[in-house]
Amino acid sequence: MGIGTVVAANGAWPREEIWKPLVEKADMLIALDGAGDRIQADLVLGDMDSISQIPNDKFLHLVEQDDTDLAKALKRFDVSHIFGVNGGRLDHQIGTFFALIESGSNAIVHFDKWCGVRIPKDGRTIKLNQGSIVSLFAFGKVEEIQSSGLAYGFDNQNLEPGTRGIHNEAISDEVFVKCGNGELVMLWSIDSELEQK
Repeated sequence: MGIGTVVAANGAWPREEIWKPLVEKADMLIALDGAGDRIQADLVLGDMDSISQIPNDKFLHLVEQDDTDLAKALKRFDVSHIFGVNGGRLDHQIGTFFALIESGSNAIVHFDKWCGVRIPKDGRTIKLNQGSIVSLFAFGKVEEIQSSGLAYGFDNQNLEPGTRGIHNEAISDEVFVKCGNGELVMLWSIDSELEQK
């Protein structure tokens, strides 16, 4: 049994030691548009604006322009991991988190030195390195945040968009976060150099 559906986006990919295990363990690998030129996927999905050769037998052509290719994938598939959203267009990078929220996805987004995830209402436990930097971002008002494993914990507190949730620290190798109402995103460092600062 693998790790579920993995999406390879067409931005800058993280280091090979991050993306390669995801690809090797994927039950299904979806390449978004031009990423289909870079990796052998089970399915290529997109609007065809950046791929050089269309693989007819495994291509899902989606022409609607109201969503990014990532949002289209998240709305159609139960995605567990995403990589390839680094670099490139800043609007697409920021849009990654809005796509998670719009779709209600629980996928983990893998960057070069960070990971990010939307926190569902019933909470989420993340395994990470003790000492990792952890930041919480509210997309609108978020109520009744609870946490464990953080140096500065939350006990039914609210969080508004702003900088208050930036630069917390994991004091355990597991961090649990849940919230009542609102949309919350958690980022955590995966690079030991960052964790020592």
